[in-house]
Amino acid sequence: MRPPRAPRLLYLTNSDWIGGMERSVVNLSRELTDRGWAVRSVFLETPRTPALLEWARAQGFEAESSPALLSYFERHTYRRMFALRRLVARSGADVVHVHVGSNFLPLKDVLAIRLSGRRTCVASIHSAEPWTGDNRNARRKTRAAAALCHLLIVHSNATRQVLLDAGVPARKIRLITLGVRAPDVRPARDAARARLGIPASAFVVTTNARLEPHKGIADLIAATAQLPDPEGSIVLQIAGEGPQRQDLERLAAMLLPGRARFLGHVADHADLYAATDVFAMPTRNAKESFGLVFIEAAFHGVPSVGTRVGGIPDAIVDRQTGLLVPPNAPAELAVALARLRADDALRSRLGLAAQARAHELFTVGRMADRYEEAYGERVLNRISTTGQDSANARIR
Repeated sequence: MRPPRAPRLLYLTNSDWIGGMERSVVNLSRELTDRGWAVRSVFLETPRTPALLEWARAQGFEAESSPALLSYFERHTYRRMFALRRLVARSGADVVHVHVGSNFLPLKDVLAIRLSGRRTCVASIHSAEPWTGDNRNARRKTRAAAALCHLLIVHSNATRQVLLDAGVPARKIRLITLGVRAPDVRPARDAARARLGIPASAFVVTTNARLEPHKGIADLIAATAQLPDPEGSIVLQIAGEGPQRQDLERLAAMLLPGRARFLGHVADHADLYAATDVFAMPTRNAKESFGLVFIEAAFHGVPSVGTRVGGIPDAIVDRQTGLLVPPNAPAELAVALARLRADDALRSRLGLAAQARAHELFTVGRMADRYEEAYGERVLNRISTTGQDSANARIR
């Protein structure tokens, strides 16, 4: 039986920049809206948020921000908890799904959702950082917050393990792989290089990340500099912004003079990937919960090199869709890059396998299917029951 109204979904995301978590939330918001859901997506309110909202608008979805949301770095007071409760209550949402970019699930945020009325509460953890003895209290609060959620969604086996280690029951956790939009058009390699000013004969290594230490871009610069290049044919493209940019530019000027290009934020990635021979992001720690950029590269038939940390092994199948190396190991990263540079057939085989796997597992449509299934019958039953109660009230 068709529900009497569209199901209402509220996404709460404690972020104000454009990264993997934010791209996933906007992709889901747009896709589920197209499928008939009434979706609101709310982010932090900071000086950086307007750029995020403008980017979301360019992706085809109108997101918003609210001072009721706090980052996981800030102290979550009861005053802010009740402000968030009011936001949730006024939304009339059937499902409230909170996304956090750390391994810590704020208890007061979940309390605010549960105190706002009868609705389904879902949480997603977007970090695979293991627990340590120093964050015992955060682990305890995460376990308590998880007990108040109806469901927790994770995107890699590593993140699932983080929740299990916090004491969250396995029955409450569902693993749903992330998805990205498959490119409508794949530019020709030579045409993309011409537009980017890259020689057709160059060997191009690309990364696309927030420029901060744990992404390992300094290791990538050091590794690329170790590759023999008497003809100066290697080009390293570095897309993204972040607090480490100036330091990385100085390092590249010293180790890769004239061969590293800092592109800043790139809105349209089509030419970036089309011009690329190998994508690499040598993340240094286990905080990385998945790595959407590897999937974006895969859709363009580009093999990747990543590290064996966090959820990256879920995004790259070693020696099948790319190569995995240890973190904090520029020498081993250089060996992997050299191997791919020297073997055109290997690059092609890995790239095609990565592309096929991306189309099979990592589309936005597949991701939305599984989210709808997760929200599922509980939501539709609630809407139908509410509608029937309203109809009965009118009859009486």
